[in-house]
Amino acid sequence: MMLTFRKLEIDIEKKNNSLQKTIVNISHDLKTPLTSALGYVELLQKYELSGEEQHKYESIIIDKLKQLSQLIEDFFTFTKIISNEGKFELKLLDINRIFEEELVCYYQDFNSQGRMIYIKGNKKIEMLSNERILRRIFDNLIINALKHSRGDIYISINTGAEICFQFKNRLDEPIIVEQIFDEFYTSDISRTKQNTGLGLAIVKEFTEMEV
Repeated sequence: MMLTFRKLEIDIEKKNNSLQKTIVNISHDLKTPLTSALGYVELLQKYELSGEEQHKYESIIIDKLKQLSQLIEDFFTFTKIISNEGKFELKLLDINRIFEEELVCYYQDFNSQGRMIYIKGNKKIEMLSNERILRRIFDNLIINALKHSRGDIYISINTGAEICFQFKNRLDEPIIVEQIFDEFYTSDISRTKQNTGLGLAIVKEFTEMEV
């Protein structure tokens, strides 16, 4: 009984520390795109700019606000997971179909970069899961491969005691493999691009959570 309570205390402490770290980091990351967007808004208000310049700065503002929106969404999702908030409906899902549907959404993005996607393993796989969570997992993995790699991507779908999706691709910059699933882990180059560093952490938490 004492061991059970001790384990519970450790789990709670870990979650609290993770949440505090998340809040500190997200506060800093929220400020950057917001400050930048406000700066461009002031430029539009203070100076008479040509139509082309106005369009340029408006596009930058929209991009910064999209970054801000993504940061907030990732923060909300991550804090909800680690606080074990809410129950998730489970049903038998066709994993291949859901993965292919998410992949199709990014076909044009990969195609515009001249990149091909090769998938090995087309056997129908069914699993008891939550569809919204599963789509978020696939979405985050695909976005990560799109943003942080180059060249063609090879995806293997293996089944056994566990279902494994393996991505093979060339990275844009060196990474510390042991830390890629940590909250807010990004390379120096990725941080300058305003990546939240929560994408793969969310994937990890979703795949390990008890629903």
